[in-house]
Amino acid sequence: MLYSPDLPPSLARHHAARPARVRRPWLLGWPLFGLLLLVGGGLVLAAGWLAGHYDLAIGAPAERLYLRDGFDGLETRPDGQPFRWTHPLAQVTLPHAGPGALTIDLTLFDGAPAPRALRVRLDGQVVYQGQTQPGGTPWRLALPAHAETDTPLLTIETAPWTPPGDRRVLGVAITHLALAAPDAALRTGLAEGALVVAVLVLVLAGAGGLSAEPPSPLPATAAAVAGLGVLGFAGPLLAYGDVWLSRAAPAILGLSLLAVGAIGIGRRARAGPAPAAESAPGALPAPARALPAAAWGALALAALLLLLTLGRFNTGDAEGMFQVTAGLAEDGVPWQHQSHAWIKFGLGQPLATLPLYWLGRAVAAVAPADREPLTRFGVALFNQLVIPATALVLFWGARRRYGAGVALALTGTFLLATPAIAYARLAFAEPLSGLLILGGWLLLWTAGGPQRLNAAAVGAGLCLGLAVLVKPANAIYLPVMAAYLAWTVGAAGGWPGTRAAGRGIAGRLACWCLGLLPGVALTLGYNLLRYGSPVAFGYQGEGFTTPLLVGLYGLLVSPGKGLIFFAPPVLLAPLGLAAFWRSGRPRLRAEAVCIAVQAGIVLVFYAGWWSWSGNIAWGPRLILPLVPLLLWPLGALAASAWRRRAWWLLGAAGWLVAIPGALVDQFYYFDINNIYVSGTAAETHMFFTPEWSQIVAHWRFLLTGTREAILRPTLASMGLPAGWDTMVPVALAAVALLALVLALRAARR
Repeated sequence: MLYSPDLPPSLARHHAARPARVRRPWLLGWPLFGLLLLVGGGLVLAAGWLAGHYDLAIGAPAERLYLRDGFDGLETRPDGQPFRWTHPLAQVTLPHAGPGALTIDLTLFDGAPAPRALRVRLDGQVVYQGQTQPGGTPWRLALPAHAETDTPLLTIETAPWTPPGDRRVLGVAITHLALAAPDAALRTGLAEGALVVAVLVLVLAGAGGLSAEPPSPLPATAAAVAGLGVLGFAGPLLAYGDVWLSRAAPAILGLSLLAVGAIGIGRRARAGPAPAAESAPGALPAPARALPAAAWGALALAALLLLLTLGRFNTGDAEGMFQVTAGLAEDGVPWQHQSHAWIKFGLGQPLATLPLYWLGRAVAAVAPADREPLTRFGVALFNQLVIPATALVLFWGARRRYGAGVALALTGTFLLATPAIAYARLAFAEPLSGLLILGGWLLLWTAGGPQRLNAAAVGAGLCLGLAVLVKPANAIYLPVMAAYLAWTVGAAGGWPGTRAAGRGIAGRLACWCLGLLPGVALTLGYNLLRYGSPVAFGYQGEGFTTPLLVGLYGLLVSPGKGLIFFAPPVLLAPLGLAAFWRSGRPRLRAEAVCIAVQAGIVLVFYAGWWSWSGNIAWGPRLILPLVPLLLWPLGALAASAWRRRAWWLLGAAGWLVAIPGALVDQFYYFDINNIYVSGTAAETHMFFTPEWSQIVAHWRFLLTGTREAILRPTLASMGLPAGWDTMVPVALAAVALLALVLALRAARR
């Protein structure tokens, strides 16, 4: 059993002051479990209400989800009420409103001078046949109906009328459409209830509720927080009628009960006398023993994120990287696919997504189905694998430094209280950049001693080189790491000016450069092929034109992009860095300096860039790779009660911000506000006006039933059989639960 050599003194004293084996009932987790019950019950009620009530006002952005064929442009009545003229035949889709009983509430008016025939049909069945009320006065029709399909089609037919002096052939005008769907509400409420029960039983099992011997409260806390996270992200998605989750919910409940049984049987099979007390109170178990459990946990997280996939691209950058991937897969070279225009990102992410492209192509060939949407869908899954890998790397490093409990807290903070889950569903290059940069630094910080630093330097160089291949701007992370490597030699062998120290520094930097070589060489070669020069990166005509203070304010504290709002726990980073410095240990002080200097470089670099916001994106996209580094020193705060409380509070705030960020398609906000290019007045409002903040807007979309920004495409819409939209989520849920069982088994060994 080992102490981490760099455990901060305050945390080491905290570990040592605790008994080696704490026998406390898991009931200490009841406050969190009660919150879990409250959140789950609220989601069940919200799910039923949202699924059963559609308020589809004409002129609202959400109307694009359901108005299909036969409508003229938006107009406004003298009283200010928006409306659309229908053609003599107009069609409206009612997403996820059926099958079952419906009540359709239409508000119409007719400008014709005489009554006209009016017929309303639902899925081909006539639900109203009569005449219009002329004169331009609105009237309402409340029509009971029965839908036969999941997404019924409403058809409005009228006799044609052409107004004087107008070339259009018009039907009636529609100003509002509301819908009550009690059967859909019941189904969704039951499905949401099944999901809530599944999460509750898994939390009980994971926390030790099925064990005859009460464990420490840590599993209860971790399990309850994980359960809140699952309900926070999966629950609202299901409440909006998500096809994958609603169809899979009963199977998820059944699989969860099987998983609980497996956990309980495994505990009873391993039950026996309590092991002897640890020889060194507060000692940290060897890191390798935690790796299998963490790896299974990362697999469970990946399967869960795939279950929540957005499944589409929504930015030009994502489309550009997909076209490079398609060019590599289809043509062998990235620049020959569909006359692709070059993107400024590097080759790294398109290369990394090639296997997912091939997977989509293979599924399309076997199914058979449409190749292009399935390859897009496959490539869109990439970051749902990158984020669990980042969580695994963060846990691995924090486990070596702080112990399992703090490592769980850091990893949970990263996943639930930062934009991590939001960017798992978006096809940007920042998540992969963050994984590589974090991996490089943790290889050095947890190397375990000077004798291992040369090998760690090669690995760190490889990570940073690949980060440059992903995005050439990541070269700004290189100088600080080079300085840190030089410092490690001097700190071990004595500064300064000795010939031996100089040779040691040169040797270690040579190891690092050896690791850098593949990524940097590929980057330069790629530039040579696409631009004719190895040092041309495609940013000609762009530069650092933003006033530094404006950019810093925007990146850090503006309501529309400020890091402290989108990842509140980073507010504790200065306290963590101060704790590192106060420890008096050279390596911890060096880490504090590295993080602080690197943060300063990144912030100044992007604050001056002309497009410092990284739009179109959720929060401050360009500096997101910095977030895991800023979370790293938070582990030093765990020994202080008031700092732990602050950590909890900021983590909860971050969770409330992350939920709408992950569930709402961020492009929707930019689309309805016509923010497509930088420098517009609307974009400035978004940055600096609180009520225009993405956080406020996304919560408004969630709470007002705006479906267009939340619903995702189905596999059936891509040409696959409808059964795939049940089979795939059930398979993912099975993988997630199996991995969870194996993670718990490995953790208890």
